[in-house]
Amino acid sequence: MPVDPRKLNAQIPENFSRMVMKCLEKNREERYQSVGELVRELEQMEDEIPTPAGLEPGPGRSLSPLVKWLKSLRSFGIIIPAVLLIIAGYLVFDRIWRPKTSEAPAEVARSPAEKIVAILPFDDLSPRKENTYFSEGLTEEIITDLSKLDAIRVFSRTSATILKSLNKDIQSIGKEFNVQYVLEGSLRKIDKDIRITVQLSDAATGFQVWAEKYSGTIKDVFEIQESLSRAIVGALKLKLTAEESKGIASRPLDNVLAYEFYLKARQEIWRWDEDALERALEYLQNGLDIVGENVLLYAGMGYVYWQFYNSGIRFDEACLRQVEEYADRIFKLEPDSSYGHFLLGLFYTMGNNQKSVQHLKRVLEKDPNNADALFWLAAVYMHVGKTAAAAP
Repeated sequence: MPVDPRKLNAQIPENFSRMVMKCLEKNREERYQSVGELVRELEQMEDEIPTPAGLEPGPGRSLSPLVKWLKSLRSFGIIIPAVLLIIAGYLVFDRIWRPKTSEAPAEVARSPAEKIVAILPFDDLSPRKENTYFSEGLTEEIITDLSKLDAIRVFSRTSATILKSLNKDIQSIGKEFNVQYVLEGSLRKIDKDIRITVQLSDAATGFQVWAEKYSGTIKDVFEIQESLSRAIVGALKLKLTAEESKGIASRPLDNVLAYEFYLKARQEIWRWDEDALERALEYLQNGLDIVGENVLLYAGMGYVYWQFYNSGIRFDEACLRQVEEYADRIFKLEPDSSYGHFLLGLFYTMGNNQKSVQHLKRVLEKDPNNADALFWLAAVYMHVGKTAAAAP
């Protein structure tokens, strides 16, 4: 049984504590039935969010990075429901569920990384500021490339976005978040021409250790992305295995126009509303119309339908069946695909935890740093009470 957050910190507002406990109800009917329902309550209680003074830790405790972030936002009067959702999730995991030991379970244990890197979201310097989807997509693809390497640990897209929003200097990021290197970059896109500038800095000293500029057209984006990932590996003085080199070179979608549609769809998915998810489906279908059957685009389609169901926008079994159907389509194209296993891992969270764990663990066998698979595997473990296995 989870502990009421107010028993851990009496300064937490009663309504906020009640909302956290409602999110943790064992019976689905007693939890919030949609994200919209939760957001409306969050907006109503904004005035009760703790001030910086109210967020001070108790005796013997230090402020977590997320709480520090909330304090900084509060000091500027910037509070949005998404922030509260993050803090609620943090309270649930860190204060309620986290066991006394942080030892990872054997089945998902990972060898220590040689380097820990934070790749911050690239700035969009395009004149009309309409290419954010492209700069964010490039950042995510580089994170994906490097996360496949055993010698590197890379912050997930969500974590990197939070780091960026903190607006801290590189040395502070290194000290507070145990990061060794920070990669920053910018992208400027005018029509079909693109220019990318990147720099890698040592987080301990703040000094730049490598920088480069890449220019070309949209047709060169895959080559630029691969060159950039390899250059980062070189700057970190690491050596790729043959399999890792092959992984960086592989592209599940090699048509530039279809790739642009995929990136636009990804940006819409992160908006978490019905209209955006509908646009995402349209973009993904445009990509499929260009290239035909494709693993990456099918994975995107399945994930959109999962978000329809998971967010409560369309709490319809038909959406879940679509998730399963797209996983089947993926396996017909690529047996044992990590994309297919991930969709089935999501699908089985709604009724068969054992199968969900099996599929998510298979994703991690093929891609040990997959942040989404790690998150959902931990969530399933927590749901069935295996809190030790859920710990990082």
